[in-house]
Amino acid sequence: MTMPLMSLRSGRVWEPLRGITPKVLTQTLRAMERGGLVIRAAYDENPPRVKYELTAPGRRRRGAAARRSLG
Repeated sequence: MTMPLMSLRSGRVWEPLRGITPKVLTQTLRAMERGGLVIRAAYDENPPRVKYELTAPGRRRRGAAARRSLG
């Protein structure tokens, strides 16, 4: 999966990942947050809203992953 540089709601992240459950996606995004690869922003709204954005290290890793897939 490639994540654009803009922030995405968790539902939008999940759309291209049809083979993954919401639980696994949440666990993965939280692990990426702990690893400093994404920033999570939760909004106190109804319905609840959460956005994820790649950090600079996350963008670097994204670029490295793309280069590996091309080579």
